[in-house]
Amino acid sequence: MSAFQRATLLLLVGCVWLGLSVLAAVPRVSVRAHGGYASEPTDWWVVLTVEPHADHRLLVIETVGDPGEYRRSDYQLEGERAARVRQFFVKRLSAGCYQVVASVYDHERRLDVARGPVLRVIGPDGPLCE
Repeated sequence: MSAFQRATLLLLVGCVWLGLSVLAAVPRVSVRAHGGYASEPTDWWVVLTVEPHADHRLLVIETVGDPGEYRRSDYQLEGERAARVRQFFVKRLSAGCYQVVASVYDHERRLDVARGPVLRVIGPDGPLCE
């Protein structure tokens, strides 16, 4: 094997390795939402992207806020046939800071988690969080 052939083979192996590492880094779930500030009461529009995969069985969406605000919704996924994009509203948020957390599970464990931006909802007394 000539030096040129070895260099070509090495370059090809490197490209394949790089491509596989990029594919492995693709998140299973992502959260897109507008962060920043809003006045109370407010509705928050959130878009979730879930990569279809045979192992994906459950999507858990949690809205975590203060003071003591917590909401959770569970959605069954159909593996590779599951919808890729889901949209939902979190309605009538009172003053405080909020974040959406989305988790994808298989039959036994959590596979991936994604956190959205923080939304600060301002009430008549001003912001309640930093």
